[in-house]
Amino acid sequence: MEFLRKKHNNEKLNDLESRILNSALALGESAITNDTKNSIIYTCISLEILFSLDEGGLFQKSIGEKLSDIFSFIVAKNLDARLEVGGLVKRVYGLRSAIVHGGDKELSSENLTVNFFMRLAICELLNGEKFSPMTKLQDIYDQLKRAQNSY
Repeated sequence: MEFLRKKHNNEKLNDLESRILNSALALGESAITNDTKNSIIYTCISLEILFSLDEGGLFQKSIGEKLSDIFSFIVAKNLDARLEVGGLVKRVYGLRSAIVHGGDKELSSENLTVNFFMRLAICELLNGEKFSPMTKLQDIYDQLKRAQNSY
């Protein structure tokens, strides 16, 4: 992989390469911990590192909505799958919010399914023809915006 060669040679990574590498590290932490809360937190850190973008507007979607939209855009291939994956991300992000804000929510292991899809997302970003020319997260958000408005 080109960006790993760049990392080992201390060359500068572009925005997307840096996000992929750091997201994969957090995803690994999620996978190896035996603590459910920590696993959920690391899953969400991985999502945020890879997909969080501050668009600078006064009225923005919630972080959970934004993560859900961009994530399902990358990994799901049809409407039903996008709705299912989007709902999954929102539920897991809701668990994260309950954990970090002291809520009393029953934990689940749904984040492990998100982890599986995160590996697919990283693979798609690294190898997918649609994403190969992209170097910044903003490029992906621009493509998502075009797709959302193409009906």
